[in-house]
Amino acid sequence: NPSGRFFVYSPQCKIPRVDPFAKDLAQWEPLNLETCSDGPDLFSITYDRTRRRYRVNLNRAVAEKHFASYLPFGCTYIEISPGSNNSSAQSKPINFSPYWMVPGHVLGVIVECHALANASRVMQRDAFSFVQHPGNRDKGTKAKSNVKQPSIFIFGIDSMSRMNFQRTMPLTSKFVSQEGWFEMEGYNSVGDNKISNLVAILTNESPWKDNLLCDPRDPSCLHELTELWKISRNTGYLTAYAEDVTNDYFDQLGIDSIRLPVDFYMRPFLVVVEKVFKTFQQLGQCLGRRHSFSYAMDFATQLIKRYVFEVPTPLFGLFWTSSFTHNDFRGGSTLDELFVRYLEEFQGYGLFKSSIVILVSDRGARQGPLVDHPTGFLEELLPMLHIYLPRWYQQRYPTEVRALQLNKHRLSSNGDLYLGIRQFIEKTRPGIWFMEPTYPSLSIMKELSEDRSCEEASIPVNRCACEPFIRLSIGQTIEQIASVAVYRMNRYLRRLNVVRKCYPLMLGQVLKAERKWHFDAHGYTVASPSSVETYRLVFTTRPYGTMFSSMAQANNDSNVVTIKLDTIKLLSSHDKHSSCVKDKMAKKFCNCRKSNSN
Repeated sequence: NPSGRFFVYSPQCKIPRVDPFAKDLAQWEPLNLETCSDGPDLFSITYDRTRRRYRVNLNRAVAEKHFASYLPFGCTYIEISPGSNNSSAQSKPINFSPYWMVPGHVLGVIVECHALANASRVMQRDAFSFVQHPGNRDKGTKAKSNVKQPSIFIFGIDSMSRMNFQRTMPLTSKFVSQEGWFEMEGYNSVGDNKISNLVAILTNESPWKDNLLCDPRDPSCLHELTELWKISRNTGYLTAYAEDVTNDYFDQLGIDSIRLPVDFYMRPFLVVVEKVFKTFQQLGQCLGRRHSFSYAMDFATQLIKRYVFEVPTPLFGLFWTSSFTHNDFRGGSTLDELFVRYLEEFQGYGLFKSSIVILVSDRGARQGPLVDHPTGFLEELLPMLHIYLPRWYQQRYPTEVRALQLNKHRLSSNGDLYLGIRQFIEKTRPGIWFMEPTYPSLSIMKELSEDRSCEEASIPVNRCACEPFIRLSIGQTIEQIASVAVYRMNRYLRRLNVVRKCYPLMLGQVLKAERKWHFDAHGYTVASPSSVETYRLVFTTRPYGTMFSSMAQANNDSNVVTIKLDTIKLLSSHDKHSSCVKDKMAKKFCNCRKSNSN
């Protein structure tokens, strides 16, 4: 049975199983987590459930024991309050002692204590965000149907493949292997970055292009880009979004300054904190006394305390972390213990008794040793996806449990996850209107086809893991094939008679080479049945170092190479070098001679 050697095995889709603990993948030393602060906390936060008010407390015993050289001392706070259009405003420093009752409009606070004789001698400075009760949502959050509304919490880890998740985050991986969790081993990302994949999960607008499909300033476009939050809100859910970097989903889409359908949004607080605390670390950036990751997860913790544990209220929230894992594939090893500690804390507040929880990533690593490994093609395309259903939900909807069990080894994509989340929400308000999906997908909460193609799952050809490619070392044969691609580009320019305008292209460097992986009927690796191998190349050309990708086919001796012009894709911008020609394809290839550049 070949299925044991594959994540997905069907006539139309074969995704080989990758051992995350293979010896040649275990050679890298994990990174050490550096602490952001030393010494005990001078400040603490408490919450008065009756008054719905937070209180900032000063620990005088800590001050007198650990900061005796600063005595006498004074303390101040800076209010961070909502500004217009998702911005924030901050007050001047205000004196307080020994505590401060936080007004209901305050998003967060920056507190510090310093020597009275010299205010620049700061004892300790800290920052805290507050999940304030949205008074204008009292009526909107009352149940609008007799169907029980589960909260939906989505936690995302940037640039984390399912293999690297198991490799670098064993504690978290063990946590999501418990009863009630379902893993999708055939989950294939549709985009090559966080935004394109999140847009597909939140709107089903996939595959996503380099440019926006609509103008975010247009209300109809804003509705599309925030659909799940908006629909959740209209069905009685509170809505939330927090990310541990300020260039978050809304910011990158350019809609952070527009009124958003989110009741709790952390970015306005984080923008001020980044301005005040200017010290960063390359991995898991420090903002003051804690990692930026902790701000996002503390935000989620407050929401769980307020609306899951204390006053159960349906909530839809997305909480994303990029700071540890985006730039280093080893980042998960430093994040693991912190992350599972939060999950265990959430468990203590009853999150998993009542709520649907999703742990997902956008994609795997795009550069570094994992991508350079022969299985690097799969590393990039297979993000992790784990879905948790509480016991009561499983008992009420057994067909969905069966669907997730079957879908574990079937091809799925972002659009399927979008429709699955939508299905959770639709149950609470049967008949509520959703936009029709732009691309064909099926809900991941329904049984997917066993023999499904990437096209049927709305996965672009260049992102399809069903026809895997294996990474190759770059030698003379590969360079010869790349040279044929450059020859085809030059020949096209000659046919257009623009060679006097454009420099002749020369092969610069081959950056990446992959060959299609073939299997026999039993799932074993074989040579190409047609004796013609298919390659994917990434290379640069001279004189300007422009980057291209190309598909190529070559016989076993590589003396017959076939390259179609439409498979040659421009990967880097060079508009300023191609203004001398008008033909669309020529603009991709042409590097204008200096005399023709204007």
